[in-house]
Amino acid sequence: LHPAFDSFAHFRVHLSVLMALCALPLLVTSFRLQAAAALLFAGAAFATTSNILPVPRLWPVQAAFEANPGDQPVYPGDQSVYPVDKAVYRLLQMNLRFNNPTPEKVLSLIGRTQPDVITLDEVSDMWKAKLGLLSRAYPYRILCPY
Repeated sequence: LHPAFDSFAHFRVHLSVLMALCALPLLVTSFRLQAAAALLFAGAAFATTSNILPVPRLWPVQAAFEANPGDQPVYPGDQSVYPVDKAVYRLLQMNLRFNNPTPEKVLSLIGRTQPDVITLDEVSDMWKAKLGLLSRAYPYRILCPY
């Protein structure tokens, strides 16, 4: 599907309330079954955006990482922590933000961490020019036009 449809995700609460309001008058007509289904879907849509109306397995889940006190960060020079008998690849995933005022910090992070694979979101025309500096170290790239 086209990425523009992702914009609807920003209006889930509004659309679920609108669906419920439109379904209420239908309850007094011969479309009771459709109104009940619309109310059910509106409730489920609202439940996925808020913890106010918890529905099991439908409420939003926030990804989180809790570091343990003994955890140590792994950097490219820490070769002793990698298994010797297996290939290990490092991935750097970042949202560049199309209007980021400090692209040099991103390039510095890439240079410091030296990941094997880089995946980047919101690569604007400005970023394409800046990322051209990395073409020797990372010759393969796929750019999505959206």
